[in-house]
Amino acid sequence: LDQLAAYGSDEITLELVHQVLGSVPSALVTRLIGNLLLGNVGAGLQAINQAMDGGAEPRQFLGEILDQLRALILLRTGGGEDGTSLAADELDELRSMVGQRPISLALLVRATKLFNEAANGLRTAVRPQLPLELAFVEATLPSEGEPDAATPWGAGGERPRASAGAAKPQEAWQ
Repeated sequence: LDQLAAYGSDEITLELVHQVLGSVPSALVTRLIGNLLLGNVGAGLQAINQAMDGGAEPRQFLGEILDQLRALILLRTGGGEDGTSLAADELDELRSMVGQRPISLALLVRATKLFNEAANGLRTAVRPQLPLELAFVEATLPSEGEPDAATPWGAGGERPRASAGAAKPQEAWQ
Protein backbone atom coordinates (compact mmCIF):
# COMPACT_ATOMS: atom_id res chain seq x y z
CA LEU A 1 0.00 0.00 0.00
CA ASP A 2 2.89 2.34 0.71
CA GLN A 3 4.14 1.81 -2.83
CA LEU A 4 0.69 2.63 -4.21
CA ALA A 5 0.37 5.71 -2.02
CA ALA A 6 3.78 6.90 -3.22
CA TYR A 7 2.37 7.24 -6.72
CA GLY A 8 0.73 10.44 -5.50
CA SER A 9 -2.83 9.40 -6.14
CA ASP A 10 -5.46 10.20 -3.54
CA GLU A 11 -7.43 7.15 -4.53
CA ILE A 12 -6.08 3.62 -4.95
CA THR A 13 -7.86 1.98 -7.88
CA LEU A 14 -7.58 -1.46 -9.44
CA GLU A 15 -6.10 0.18 -12.54
CA LEU A 16 -3.38 1.81 -10.40
CA VAL A 17 -2.64 -1.53 -8.73
CA HIS A 18 -2.27 -3.20 -12.14
CA GLN A 19 0.00 -0.38 -13.31
CA VAL A 20 2.27 -0.51 -10.26
CA LEU A 21 2.52 -4.31 -10.20
CA GLY A 22 2.82 -4.71 -13.97
CA SER A 23 -0.12 -7.09 -13.99
CA VAL A 24 -2.83 -7.32 -16.62
CA PRO A 25 -6.58 -7.14 -16.04
CA SER A 26 -7.98 -10.66 -16.11
CA ALA A 27 -10.52 -9.63 -18.77
CA LEU A 28 -7.67 -8.88 -21.19
CA VAL A 29 -6.04 -12.26 -20.53
CA THR A 30 -9.42 -13.96 -21.01
CA ARG A 31 -9.90 -12.07 -24.29
CA LEU A 32 -6.48 -13.27 -25.44
CA ILE A 33 -7.36 -16.89 -24.57
CA GLY A 34 -10.78 -16.59 -26.22
CA ASN A 35 -9.18 -15.36 -29.44
CA LEU A 36 -6.68 -18.20 -29.29
CA LEU A 37 -9.56 -20.68 -29.11
CA LEU A 38 -11.28 -18.96 -32.04
CA GLY A 39 -8.08 -18.88 -34.08
CA ASN A 40 -8.32 -15.10 -34.40
CA VAL A 41 -4.65 -14.22 -34.72
CA GLY A 42 -5.15 -10.49 -35.32
CA ALA A 43 -7.29 -9.91 -32.23
CA GLY A 44 -4.95 -12.06 -30.12
CA LEU A 45 -1.89 -10.10 -31.19
CA GLN A 46 -3.76 -6.87 -30.44
CA ALA A 47 -4.50 -8.12 -26.92
CA ILE A 48 -0.82 -8.95 -26.35
CA ASN A 49 0.28 -5.53 -27.57
CA GLN A 50 -2.43 -3.79 -25.55
CA ALA A 51 -1.13 -5.49 -22.41
CA MET A 52 2.49 -4.62 -23.18
CA ASP A 53 1.64 -1.02 -24.10
CA GLY A 54 -0.27 -0.80 -20.81
CA GLY A 55 2.90 -1.55 -18.85
CA ALA A 56 2.51 -5.28 -18.29
CA GLU A 57 5.53 -7.06 -16.91
CA PRO A 58 6.06 -9.80 -19.55
CA ARG A 59 6.81 -12.70 -17.18
CA GLN A 60 3.82 -11.88 -15.00
CA PHE A 61 1.58 -11.56 -18.07
CA LEU A 62 2.85 -14.93 -19.28
CA GLY A 63 2.10 -16.44 -15.87
CA GLU A 64 -1.48 -15.15 -16.07
CA ILE A 65 -1.87 -16.63 -19.56
CA LEU A 66 -0.56 -19.99 -18.33
CA ASP A 67 -2.87 -19.90 -15.29
CA GLN A 68 -5.91 -19.53 -17.54
CA LEU A 69 -4.74 -22.18 -20.01
CA ARG A 70 -4.13 -24.60 -17.14
CA ALA A 71 -7.57 -23.87 -15.72
CA LEU A 72 -9.12 -24.56 -19.13
CA ILE A 73 -7.33 -27.91 -19.30
CA LEU A 74 -8.68 -28.78 -15.85
CA LEU A 75 -12.20 -27.67 -16.80
CA ARG A 76 -12.06 -29.46 -20.16
CA THR A 77 -10.89 -32.75 -18.65
CA GLY A 78 -13.01 -32.65 -15.52
CA GLY A 79 -9.84 -32.43 -13.44
CA GLY A 80 -11.44 -29.96 -11.06
CA GLU A 81 -10.79 -26.33 -10.54
CA ASP A 82 -9.66 -26.50 -6.92
CA GLY A 83 -6.02 -26.40 -7.99
CA THR A 84 -6.31 -23.04 -9.72
CA SER A 85 -5.52 -19.66 -8.23
CA LEU A 86 -8.07 -17.86 -10.37
CA ALA A 87 -10.82 -15.65 -9.02
CA ALA A 88 -14.42 -16.88 -9.21
CA ASP A 89 -15.33 -14.45 -12.02
CA GLU A 90 -12.36 -15.64 -14.11
CA LEU A 91 -13.40 -19.28 -13.62
CA ASP A 92 -16.97 -18.39 -14.59
CA GLU A 93 -15.75 -16.84 -17.83
CA LEU A 94 -13.62 -19.88 -18.61
CA ARG A 95 -16.55 -22.21 -17.84
CA SER A 96 -18.56 -20.15 -20.30
CA MET A 97 -15.90 -20.68 -22.98
CA VAL A 98 -15.94 -24.44 -22.39
CA GLY A 99 -19.74 -24.48 -22.56
CA GLN A 100 -20.08 -22.34 -25.72
CA ARG A 101 -18.15 -24.46 -28.19
CA PRO A 102 -16.07 -27.60 -28.36
CA ILE A 103 -12.49 -26.87 -27.33
CA SER A 104 -9.72 -29.10 -28.60
CA LEU A 105 -7.72 -30.54 -25.71
CA ALA A 106 -4.79 -30.89 -28.13
CA LEU A 107 -4.92 -27.13 -28.77
CA LEU A 108 -4.95 -26.36 -25.05
CA VAL A 109 -1.99 -28.64 -24.34
CA ARG A 110 -0.03 -27.33 -27.31
CA ALA A 111 -0.72 -23.69 -26.44
CA THR A 112 0.28 -24.29 -22.83
CA LYS A 113 3.57 -25.85 -23.92
CA LEU A 114 4.30 -23.05 -26.38
CA PHE A 115 3.58 -20.28 -23.89
CA ASN A 116 5.60 -22.09 -21.23
CA GLU A 117 8.54 -22.33 -23.65
CA ALA A 118 8.14 -18.61 -24.41
CA ALA A 119 9.44 -17.90 -20.89
CA ASN A 120 12.93 -18.85 -22.10
CA GLY A 121 12.66 -16.39 -24.97
CA LEU A 122 11.69 -13.55 -22.66
CA ARG A 123 15.17 -13.51 -21.15
CA THR A 124 16.90 -12.61 -24.40
CA ALA A 125 14.17 -10.99 -26.49
CA VAL A 126 14.83 -7.52 -27.83
CA ARG A 127 11.06 -7.04 -28.00
CA PRO A 128 9.49 -8.67 -24.93
CA GLN A 129 6.16 -9.25 -26.65
CA LEU A 130 7.75 -11.24 -29.48
CA PRO A 131 7.99 -14.63 -27.67
CA LEU A 132 4.35 -14.21 -26.60
CA GLU A 133 3.24 -13.30 -30.12
CA LEU A 134 5.12 -16.23 -31.64
CA ALA A 135 3.63 -18.66 -29.11
CA PHE A 136 0.15 -17.31 -29.87
CA VAL A 137 0.55 -17.54 -33.65
CA GLU A 138 2.14 -21.00 -33.52
CA ALA A 139 -0.62 -22.29 -31.24
CA THR A 140 -3.24 -21.34 -33.84
CA LEU A 141 -1.48 -23.25 -36.62
CA PRO A 142 -2.37 -26.89 -37.29
CA SER A 143 0.28 -29.18 -35.84
CA GLU A 144 2.27 -31.42 -38.17
CA GLY A 145 0.86 -34.89 -38.55
CA GLU A 146 -2.44 -33.85 -36.99
CA PRO A 147 -3.89 -31.31 -39.41
CA ASP A 148 -7.18 -30.90 -37.55
CA ALA A 149 -6.54 -32.08 -34.01
CA ALA A 150 -4.94 -28.91 -32.67
CA THR A 151 -7.06 -26.36 -34.49
CA PRO A 152 -9.33 -24.00 -32.58
CA TRP A 153 -12.40 -25.47 -34.26
CA GLY A 154 -11.85 -28.91 -32.75
CA ALA A 155 -10.72 -32.36 -33.76
CA GLY A 156 -11.95 -33.49 -37.14
CA GLY A 157 -13.37 -30.05 -37.94
CA GLU A 158 -12.63 -28.01 -40.99
CA ARG A 159 -11.27 -24.48 -40.93
CA PRO A 160 -14.10 -22.02 -41.58
CA ARG A 161 -13.69 -20.23 -44.90
CA ALA A 162 -15.21 -16.98 -46.11
CA SER A 163 -17.27 -17.12 -49.30
CA ALA A 164 -15.33 -16.42 -52.47
CA GLY A 165 -16.88 -13.04 -53.25
CA ALA A 166 -17.09 -11.36 -49.87
CA ALA A 167 -14.61 -10.51 -47.19
CA LYS A 168 -16.06 -11.68 -43.92
CA PRO A 169 -14.94 -10.17 -40.64
CA GLN A 170 -13.32 -12.74 -38.36
CA GLU A 171 -15.06 -13.55 -35.10
CA ALA A 172 -13.33 -12.10 -32.04
CA TRP A 173 -13.68 -12.84 -28.36
CA GLN A 174 -14.92 -9.79 -26.49
